[in-house]
Amino acid sequence: MIRSNRRDFCRTLVGGAAGLSLAYRAPKASAQGASTISATKLTDNYTLLTGAGSNVLLLTQPEGVLLVDGGRAERSADLLKTVADLSGGKPVQALLNTCWHLDNTGSNDTLGKAGTKIIAHENTKLWMGTTFHVQWQDKTYTPRAKEARPTQTFYTTGKMTFGKEDIQYGYLGQAHTDSDIYVFFPGPNILDRKLVHRRQVSHSRLVHRRMDRRCD
Repeated sequence: MIRSNRRDFCRTLVGGAAGLSLAYRAPKASAQGASTISATKLTDNYTLLTGAGSNVLLLTQPEGVLLVDGGRAERSADLLKTVADLSGGKPVQALLNTCWHLDNTGSNDTLGKAGTKIIAHENTKLWMGTTFHVQWQDKTYTPRAKEARPTQTFYTTGKMTFGKEDIQYGYLGQAHTDSDIYVFFPGPNILDRKLVHRRQVSHSRLVHRRMDRRCD
């Protein structure tokens, strides 16, 4: 486990240590309907994908691909085709879910069935495996398929290496769900997180402007 906690992470953000911070951006529908998947090259190995329902970060290495989030289910086929095109058909070996919401976990079913390792906070796995009702949405969520649920979970912080890239991730206790995590890539100095309560953290420079409203 990495020797850090949420307070250290917030202090790092306020200090502006993360050169690029990837925040959620609501996709704009085109006049024809669904938006297209757009790719923005951040470094040689890192690409930001938009238009899938949430921002998706693509890390390409010689042995395969790692994704942070997978967009919405209805955009998953287009997203994964774009990932295949950009990576030369390399397999998606790892997927990190930054929370349980459907706009972040829409590719879990397809990738889980293909054997991709899915990493998330333990609460994400719990929410995805139960039936519950969200009152303000007047919507009942049912358990996701077993293949779609995370295969590796954690409670506080964790770290891994993918190819030659070090990756650190940790729990965000005061965010828009009780399952939110950040994912930090120290090599290129890229931070991926979605919505955090603004009273807790003052964000450094953003690649994309954040949403003004919070979700639960």
